Amino acid sequence: MSYRELTAADFADKSPEDIAAMVSENEAGLRNKNTELLGKFDEYKGELGQKESAIEEERKRNLELETKQLVDAGKYEDALKLEREQNAKEKAALKASDEKTKSLIKQRDLKDVHFDILSKVSESLQAPAQAMLDKMTDINYGENGEVNKSIKWGDKEFSNTVDFLAHAETDATWKAMLKAPETKGLNVHNSNAQGSGNSKMTLTEQAIAANKANA
Repeated sequence: MSYRELTAADFADKSPEDIAAMVSENEAGLRNKNTELLGKFDEYKGELGQKESAIEEERKRNLELETKQLVDAGKYEDALKLEREQNAKEKAALKASDEKTKSLIKQRDLKDVHFDILSKVSESLQAPAQAMLDKMTDINYGENGEVNKSIKWGDKEFSNTVDFLAHAETDATWKAMLKAPETKGLNVHNSNAQGSGNSKMTLTEQAIAANKANA
């Protein structure tokens, strides 16, 4: 099951049921692709970790040898200074590594939030929706590692995508960006687009304007 961007030609002469099935299958393919990419990332991270461990072991052996040479030469102060410098470097490296790991985990969790919402957005409006989500969403972690999601839109804040999407159905900006109900097929989607003909702004322009207003 693979993902590809659907076009109007894919929906030509299709029944509402067929369209719903195509969209559902495509969304599943996109989710599988995302899982596959995360798996490759974890594999690469594991290989990189092994190489970094080997380099660290070699560094420690060289440090021990250098320290021993200084001690054997009676240069005790130099040996002590070298150990202190290395300890400071190790602490700094551990702190940087911890911050990098936290950043990667946060990016992964944010992508999951964005995917849940973007899967409901029309393909032509994915880019402005993503720009809006980058500013609207945040992730924080509790003392026990629990994930606390925050989706802010206007004066409202949501802790999960289900509640936000329910609100999006009633919000003028987001409702215009969401995909048409699957049970009604293309006609409803097209009529919604035509209904906005009274405005000089396209849906994309409206989304971008709303994004700036909420910045």
